[in-house]
Amino acid sequence: MLIGTLWPDLTLRTLNLSHLFSNMGLVLAVVVSAQWYYDNHTKRQLLIEVSKAAIAYTNVARSGISNFVEKTREIDYDELFSHSETIIIGFQHNPRVVDEYFTELQSRVTDGKETRILVSDQNGNAVTYLSKSLQDSDHIIPEIRKVIDKTNAINRVEKAKQTLQLRFHDAVLTYSFVYSKDGVWIKAYRNSLGKSSPPGIFVRSASPLFEFYKQDIESLWELASDDSS
Repeated sequence: MLIGTLWPDLTLRTLNLSHLFSNMGLVLAVVVSAQWYYDNHTKRQLLIEVSKAAIAYTNVARSGISNFVEKTREIDYDELFSHSETIIIGFQHNPRVVDEYFTELQSRVTDGKETRILVSDQNGNAVTYLSKSLQDSDHIIPEIRKVIDKTNAINRVEKAKQTLQLRFHDAVLTYSFVYSKDGVWIKAYRNSLGKSSPPGIFVRSASPLFEFYKQDIESLWELASDDSS
């Protein structure tokens, strides 16, 4: 472009070199400017995305969520059951945790570790509501009775220690849980009808989300009854 300006009449045979150099310079200037703008814009967008991701990660970490499984059946409670001095297990009626960890529950009683279990009151308003709401509800009462029978079986064997406590709540829970002072596994329930294996999250202790669940679980335990109505 500078050559075209300095020598406006520069030609080669019939080719006007001054115009050629001027146009080439203009094209080059446009390309360089566009590249500069693209690089700066891309860098700016990348910086914004990185900042958003960092803030989101920080917020999630601060909340207390430290583990996640796609299906709650994949949760391994072994560490909580073997190391925690006190655990609280709460659910609506499904006895899966009590079934699958029956031996571990016996071991906890033998070792003098406290275990509290919360299950629905089979004669309470919550079970009545669930029985009317669910399409297939014939399993609810038998499952609750199964939990009662298994708990009683353990306490008969280890009657002297009585570290396994069973209480009955009358609430339609929004989540089931296995709680200890180190953290709590949460399994959310569906709002809609149907069956599924929902994801599970582990919330570590000394975090805002843990404090929320801790207060909720302790309140549920206090309000529960020692006897089914």
